Amino acid sequence: MADANGNGIKGLGFTTKSSTTGLTGLSNMGFALAKLMPGANGSPDYWVSYIVTTMPYTNTSGTAVPAAATRPSTDSNGTLKDNGDGTYEYTFGRDITKVNPGSWLLL
Repeated sequence: MADANGNGIKGLGFTTKSSTTGLTGLSNMGFALAKLMPGANGSPDYWVSYIVTTMPYTNTSGTAVPAAATRPSTDSNGTLKDNGDGTYEYTFGRDITKVNPGSWLLL
């Protein structure tokens, strides 16, 4: 990330903790992950989202709340590493290897 003069932007990634779920997440950004699927029989290509569930969490009573299906969304509960030079690395909070392709939703 760079400003208009080409200088790296440092210090992004402010996080807050949800009072509802107890999950810590990025306050000022979210990340999407989707797969481009080829159209068939003259139809246009289309995107399907890998992020179609809520994050599982443990509520304030100590009860585990499993992931639930949602509309395509973004992930902000992962880890953002600031490399100190305007570059960042983001690790998604969800394990996308466990996504069921049959549950993908169109973007």
